[in-house]
Amino acid sequence: MKKLALIALIAIFLSACQANVRSPLPTGTTFHLNEDIEFHPLQVAVYFQYGKIVEANSIDDYKSNCTLEVKHKLKRTQIFTPDSFSITRIHREITDQYKLGSLRSQAFAFGGASRYPEYITEIYLYSKRQSNIYKLTCQHLEEPESPRHLTPKDIQNTLGGIITITYPH
Repeated sequence: MKKLALIALIAIFLSACQANVRSPLPTGTTFHLNEDIEFHPLQVAVYFQYGKIVEANSIDDYKSNCTLEVKHKLKRTQIFTPDSFSITRIHREITDQYKLGSLRSQAFAFGGASRYPEYITEIYLYSKRQSNIYKLTCQHLEEPESPRHLTPKDIQNTLGGIITITYPH
């Protein structure tokens, strides 16, 4: 019985290590959209890499990249204008590519999936004026020898001048 309790305790401890509960951004940090961003009809995400908006199929997963998402997919174009967004919560996780199911395993067998863990930071955003924008997810694949989540500086470099991080005074 003691062995079973010890195994359960170790499993809980190891799973706790998978999520970094310490926030990478101080309380009161905001994100400021500095220019219009257009979501085409039925589009739910805009992708950022190297300081600019890019197509989803051009992202280098080994480099930092971010996805700005909307809550509701609309049949019309949505244009979001410059605005400030507060952070409602932040979630960080490490995704083990081997645990993503049989489809990912099959892709790996054909050279399509990565063996590297993906370090993900989800930043939930809120603006009273533009409430359909709700999440900015920033991630990258990382070598197991040097694991780390993206820093605020990495995230800012990924977003460029389109969206800026503003820290509290």
